[in-house]
Amino acid sequence: MKHVLPIAILLLLSVTAFAKQDTTKKQAASSAASTPKQAQSPATPNTATKAPKVATQMTGRGAYEVRLQELRDKVNALKTKVFDAKTRLLLLREQILHNLVSESKLQVIHYNDASSILKLKSVAYYLDDDKIYGSDNRNDTLNKRRQFVVYNGSVSPTHHVLSVRMVYQGGSGFFSYVKAYKFTVKGSLPFFAARGQKVIIRVVGFQKGGLTSLENSPTMRFELRRINLTEKALKAANQKAK
Repeated sequence: MKHVLPIAILLLLSVTAFAKQDTTKKQAASSAASTPKQAQSPATPNTATKAPKVATQMTGRGAYEVRLQELRDKVNALKTKVFDAKTRLLLLREQILHNLVSESKLQVIHYNDASSILKLKSVAYYLDDDKIYGSDNRNDTLNKRRQFVVYNGSVSPTHHVLSVRMVYQGGSGFFSYVKAYKFTVKGSLPFFAARGQKVIIRVVGFQKGGLTSLENSPTMRFELRRINLTEKALKAANQKAK
């Protein structure tokens, strides 16, 4: 019994030591296995650094969309302004044309068709007893201009009377006695100015007969025509008068 007890103690000590060694190996193995995981853990900062780049890309795209929408809004606003301006111009054009059509127009044209034997000394035009033109032939302007516009404007849509007074005098020529002749020619024309129309009256002073009947030679005639007050007709009438 004395020899058995020491042997049992030695066996117990060896088993305990073996158990401690096995435990130490397992701890070392577990620590070694956990070490690669810790080494791989630095990969997380890479994913963290990628996140701001994605956020930056999303932010840039959003700013582009906002800028594009602002440009679209400006273009639409400009289109609206252009459309409004065109609408106002059309309304103004219609209003002007309506005003033209709703009133009456009168154009009086003087034309001197007399020969050089007779010189026009003075001329006067009256519309309803109101003088609308007068000239005493200073610097021989009446004989230099064969045709000119006496009046071109608006009149009330009603009945009117155009009265004309021309004074002729014998001019220079082969017959010296012609200078002693002086002629006063008067004429009048009643007419009606209709609404939406333009009345054009051409007053022509001319010479009838020959030298043997010089006393009755100067006279005048009235040529009247009407046109509708449309834009095209107004342009054509104004060009004819020039």
